[in-house]
Amino acid sequence: MEAKYKKTMQKNERLRQKMEELRAGFYQKLVDDMFFFNYRICMKKYGITQDTPSYPTDDEDVAVGGPAKGDRDAAKVSPSGEQT
Repeated sequence: MEAKYKKTMQKNERLRQKMEELRAGFYQKLVDDMFFFNYRICMKKYGITQDTPSYPTDDEDVAVGGPAKGDRDAAKVSPSGEQT
């Protein structure tokens, strides 16, 4: 009888621990969902369309090293397609 009681108590304790873990996971998911919901509301409120800011520059199309190899200047190409 004593062995059966101990076995039942151990099973009961395991179930309590599992329930506590599930409860903690559930509440953490609620917190995470609420954070992302508020994040989206804040972005909408302030008109933020991207997660990362983009800073415009004067020379967006210019590469750091200049034009790539093989690129030709469009002004030097004749209408027939020959390079002048």
